[in-house]
Amino acid sequence: MKKAGLTVLVLAALALAAAAALYLHYRDAVARRPSPPVAKTVVVPPGYSTKRIASLLAREGLIADEGAFVWYCRLHKLDGKLQAGEYRLRSDDGVAAIATTLAAGRIHLLKFTVPEGYDLDKTARVVAAAGICTQAQFLAACRAGDPRGRVKGDNLEGYLFPDTYEVAADATAADVVAMMLERFFGVMGPAEVKKAKKEGRTLGEVVTLASIVEREAMRPAEKPVVASVFYNRLAKGMRLESCATVIYALGRQPDRLTVQDLKVDSPYNTYIHAGLPPGPICSPGETSLRAALEPARTDYLFFVSNGDGSHTFSRTLGEHLRAREATKEKQKGKK
Repeated sequence: MKKAGLTVLVLAALALAAAAALYLHYRDAVARRPSPPVAKTVVVPPGYSTKRIASLLAREGLIADEGAFVWYCRLHKLDGKLQAGEYRLRSDDGVAAIATTLAAGRIHLLKFTVPEGYDLDKTARVVAAAGICTQAQFLAACRAGDPRGRVKGDNLEGYLFPDTYEVAADATAADVVAMMLERFFGVMGPAEVKKAKKEGRTLGEVVTLASIVEREAMRPAEKPVVASVFYNRLAKGMRLESCATVIYALGRQPDRLTVQDLKVDSPYNTYIHAGLPPGPICSPGETSLRAALEPARTDYLFFVSNGDGSHTFSRTLGEHLRAREATKEKQKGKK
């Protein structure tokens, strides 16, 4: 009896020792990192088992031990819960962090920022630089128009809201365009469209004027005043004479507009054509959109840049000419 009891104790001790050894081996295997460390973008296809994912990660040099990864997932109830997708992973993060990332489905996102005042061509370059698609693909998606029919025609200039975006690595140009349109209509929703209509304006007219304000005014506080100038000129049948529309018509940013530039033959040249141009000239931000929707109440008809981002506003041509000369003199004094 004593001998049998001793045998049981010995076997139990051996089992405990084996279990301890296995645990230590598992712990060391989980903690081990591949050398040298790597950072890679990997695609986990749909339907992959935990074992196949472990093999993929090991092949990419992101984990040091396939078995340790599989056991970690089983012990932490992640087995069968790892999600397909494209991920940006680092071997330095270790088994636990990588498994958690895959289970949470934290797929690799591409980030890009479109500044206020960018036109479609500049926006296309930003999106292409983020690695989402080519410039040509993005512009083609724009020409396809608004899939929900909220923007008439095939010109989305002005309606792709300037902001910072994050998209899945497998997003298409059409996905990006749709996202930017949704962001725009989140700012210019039914209430804003109703307000514009009450003022006798269409959404397109508001966005077009907002785009001109965006390119003409740097200071947010001045934007409603600049908008009022353009609306006042329209009401009197005066040409807008916006340099920003001429630059858009030229398709380039000159160091300085010449007299010849102001004669460019384009419906966007508001120096020779009355009324608003055919459409927006860039993507206005929310401040400019609000300014076009709710302009200041003024009787100004002119403004001149002071060279520091601010403007001097005038009611008459005589005041405007004097303000322009004063600005010229002030700028000469700074040289």
